[in-house]
Amino acid sequence: MQRSPAAWDDFPCVECGKRVPGLHAGDRCPDCRWAREARASRWGRLAGLIGALLYGLWAIVTTPASPKWSVALGVPATYLVVRMLVSRFAVEALK
Repeated sequence: MQRSPAAWDDFPCVECGKRVPGLHAGDRCPDCRWAREARASRWGRLAGLIGALLYGLWAIVTTPASPKWSVALGVPATYLVVRMLVSRFAVEALK
């Protein structure tokens, strides 16, 4: 079976328009993808820090009934989870 002529040609990047070999239709070139992921990572770090700060403030103000070590482990866990979620969402949402 012979491949279609569209599969032979290089497609332009969706954002910058640069033609990159092996790029599929509707994809971004590596430079644009890395720039987008870097912006999303910045948003994720900021949201993670804010989330960890809010969690820490909550733990100080309310003094939960859990042992202090389990409450303390919640701060880095909150940072990592919020950072990962916001970064993933931001990669899709950023233009």
